[in-house]
Amino acid sequence: MWAWLYEQLSMADLLPPTVTPDAVRLRFQKLQRQQGILGPRSHVRLTPDPPPPADEPAHQHAGPAPLSELDMIALFRVDTMRWEVVGLEHRTYAAGAKGPDGELVTSPLYITRLRCRRIAGAETLDALGKDLLADIAAVGAQRPRVKPRVSPTADHLLEIAPMDLHIGKLSWPEETGQAYDIAHAESAFVAAIEDLLAKTSTVPVEEIIIPIGNDLLHVDNLENTTTSGTRMDADSRYHKMFRKAHALMAWAAERCVERAPVKLIVVPGNHDRLGAFHVGEVLAAQFSDHRFIDVQNGPALRKYHHYGTTLLGFTHGSEEKHADLPLIMAQEQSDQWAQSTCREWHLGHFHKRKEMRFTAGDSFAGVVVRVLPSLSAADAWHAAKGFIGQRRAVEAYVFHKTDGYVGHFQSRVVPEATP
Repeated sequence: MWAWLYEQLSMADLLPPTVTPDAVRLRFQKLQRQQGILGPRSHVRLTPDPPPPADEPAHQHAGPAPLSELDMIALFRVDTMRWEVVGLEHRTYAAGAKGPDGELVTSPLYITRLRCRRIAGAETLDALGKDLLADIAAVGAQRPRVKPRVSPTADHLLEIAPMDLHIGKLSWPEETGQAYDIAHAESAFVAAIEDLLAKTSTVPVEEIIIPIGNDLLHVDNLENTTTSGTRMDADSRYHKMFRKAHALMAWAAERCVERAPVKLIVVPGNHDRLGAFHVGEVLAAQFSDHRFIDVQNGPALRKYHHYGTTLLGFTHGSEEKHADLPLIMAQEQSDQWAQSTCREWHLGHFHKRKEMRFTAGDSFAGVVVRVLPSLSAADAWHAAKGFIGQRRAVEAYVFHKTDGYVGHFQSRVVPEATP
C-alpha cells in the first residue's frame, strides 16, 4: 500500500523532492501503528476490519466483442486498491438490423458485466493516505530546496577544497600523537566548511565549486585496502565509511547552495579511485533534478573548470609529474586555455601546502601548481616515518571573473594534545 501511495503522490507532484520511498514507507508504518493497525514490531493486524459494505452496482458494457476483466477495469477506471472483482459475466444476444438491400441482418451482441465489492478496511487506508501526505509534507518542509541568493553583480568564483579527508582512517593518540577517526573527520569537516563560508561572506560569489574525492575514503574495499591493495588501519566498516562520505558531501552541497550555485567536482585519489566514483554517482543521482547543484563525475583522473579568464585543473597528484601538468592542461583543454590568463592546478595527496610556478617556455608562463593541505591526522605509518607536524587545514580560493586569482582563506584544525 505504501508503494502505491508513493507512486500516486509522486505522479500528482505532491511530494517534496527530498522525500524518498523509504521515508514514505517508514512514516506509513508509523501511522499504521499509531492507529492500531500494526503491532509495535510486527505486521500483524491488531484490530479487525469492519464488515464490507454492499457490492457496488455492476459495470456493464455492450459491444460486438466480449471484454476481459482488465478491459472492464480500465474502461470504468475501477480503483483496485479499494474495490475487488467478485464476478465477470458474458451474455450474447442476436441483434437485428436492415442491411443495404433491405434484408434483415443479425449479428451477435455481447454484454459484459463486472461485479465489484468494496475492500474491507479501504476507508482506513484512505485516512492513512491523507495522514501520510500531511506528515510527508511537514517533513519535506523541514529541508526545502533553497534558491541561492546571488547578487546580480556577483563576479567571483569561490573554491572550497577539502583535500584528503580520509574518512575511516584510524589514528591512535598514544601511537601517533593525535586522534582521528570517522567522528573526528566529520566534526573537522563541518567546522571547516562553516568557517570558510563565514570568512568569505563579504565576497560577491557567483558560483561555488567543491573538489571532492582526493582520498575522501581511506580504503576502497571490504578488505580495508587502498585501490592498489595496501592494507590500512581503518576505524570502521567500508559501508559505514561510504555512507558517511556521501552524507557529508551532500550536506556540504546543500549548505553552500544557500550562497550560490554549487558544482561538486569528483577527483579520484590513490586510496579511493572506485569509492570516490561511486560516491559521485550517488550524489549525481540525488541532485539530478536540482537546478543549482551539479556533479561532475567520471573515471578520468583529471578534471577541469573554466570561469571567466580562469582555468583550473584538479588531479590528486600521485600519478603525473608536476612539471608536466602545464603542458597536459594545454593539450587537454586547448579551447579553454586560449580563453584564460589565470591557470592553476590544485592537487592533494601530500597532506601539506606547497606552491610551484612553472615557466617552461613562453606558452606555459605563470601556470601555478598548488598542493593543498589536508584535515586528516597522521596514521601509524606516517608517524613511524616521521611525516608529522603538517598543518591540518582546508583552504578556499577566490577568483575574479576577469582578474583571476585574488586571494585565499584557510580554516585550520588545532591538533589535539598528546595524552
